[in-house]
Amino acid sequence: MRWKHPLRRLVATLLCLGPLLASEPLRAEPPPWRPLIERDALEALRTQVGEPPDPVWLQGADGASPLILAVQAGAARTTQWLLQQGAAVDARTARGSSALALASARGDVAMVRTLALAGAQLGLKSPNGYQPLDWALERGQLATVQALLEIWEQRAGAEAGSLPLLRAVAAQDLGRLDALLRAGHDPNQPNPSGFAPLALAARIGPLPLLQSLLRHGADPRVGGQPGHDVAGALNQAARGLQVELARALIEAGAEVRRGNAKGFTPLHLAAFVDHEQGALTSLLLAQGAAPRQPAEDGYDALDVALEQRNRLFMRLALRRMVTEAGAAGATPTLRLSLAVLEGDVSELRRLLAAGAQPDGPNPAGHGPLALAAAWGELELAQALLAAGARVDAAGDNRYRSTPLMEATRDGRTAMAGLLLAHGAPINQLDRNQDHALNWATFFGHTELVALLLAHGADPAQAGRDSGDNALAIAQRRQFPAVQAVLQAALKAP
Repeated sequence: MRWKHPLRRLVATLLCLGPLLASEPLRAEPPPWRPLIERDALEALRTQVGEPPDPVWLQGADGASPLILAVQAGAARTTQWLLQQGAAVDARTARGSSALALASARGDVAMVRTLALAGAQLGLKSPNGYQPLDWALERGQLATVQALLEIWEQRAGAEAGSLPLLRAVAAQDLGRLDALLRAGHDPNQPNPSGFAPLALAARIGPLPLLQSLLRHGADPRVGGQPGHDVAGALNQAARGLQVELARALIEAGAEVRRGNAKGFTPLHLAAFVDHEQGALTSLLLAQGAAPRQPAEDGYDALDVALEQRNRLFMRLALRRMVTEAGAAGATPTLRLSLAVLEGDVSELRRLLAAGAQPDGPNPAGHGPLALAAAWGELELAQALLAAGARVDAAGDNRYRSTPLMEATRDGRTAMAGLLLAHGAPINQLDRNQDHALNWATFFGHTELVALLLAHGADPAQAGRDSGDNALAIAQRRQFPAVQAVLQAALKAP
């Protein structure tokens, strides 16, 4: 199973961004020069590898070049020496992120300047589409954001576009920003970084910066370039959980249903970040954001919320859907789903007694039993099963997941046992040809893996996209306990 969370390609967060910035795991016996790099013990390293070093050694392998290791360790002296010896400044990790991306994410301004001085490409993207500026912003490294923009402006010269405005925004210098705007700098002028000043202001605030840009004609409907809103302002406000800034953008004409280049809307991002207060989610829903609006690859905001176990978001979204449908339009199954999310057993039983069918049409795309399974709500699940809920019902969602699959994400072993006792098909496949065993393996739940194997789960079933069966998943994810259980099952007669 190869999990495809949409925000790996958008932003970032948080849960899925770190692995892109990591090189491959350390070997059990690292070469003797590796600790020297990590300690920035340059003299000892030069003695160990020789000077000049072997070009093959300098290049490295499998995403673990000496330069990558030095940048990861913040080994400034070693990094300088490696560059002097001809190390490729744009070396990448095994997962495809550049040395500059690593330094930017770490907030190592001195390292960023060292790499930039050696010619590192400022706009070189990681596989998820992030350039070093995005990584710095994602990790809250504003000093690094400022340094990158300064270097970019110096390189761009007369083609700097709105980079001076971006630098004023990054420094949160309202006086400087106002002065530049009064002098005629166009806030919508394209710039080499691909970021618009308004988008950056929306992400980091404060509100007066955003208001100044809007007063001087910044267009809230575009991003870094006209018609190209990968870094659109409202999306950035949502990513930064900037509710008041989002409100100001909407009042200025930002479109709540407009997605970025991959179709991800501000509501997709709210589903990812708005776990505690719900103010951003409520604002976007009130302004017409659509919970079931799909991104380019089929994800809608409710899919994101379920993956992130954002129960608050799902409650708010389903309440809105019920309200908009009205008393006659809201399906009983939608109301059942809302009762599950609210943990309201009495309302659930009332609806079922009134004839609500647990597997009827559900505009939310996620059935009541799957939602109960996701949060381990055993009493609610038992009531649904007693009313005839199908344990094999696949949701109308990105993965076509079943209740048993949803029980695996957070290791809901008791819930999985309940579903299996009611006949849940052990080897039922999702949209990607993975079954519950692959799901449980992917999330590293040893007890649950053992339970599924005991009920006849097929350890040989491989996902369509990854080609990995459960054992391959456990090896790739580095879950030795799960791996041992699977290996024992494969050896059993």
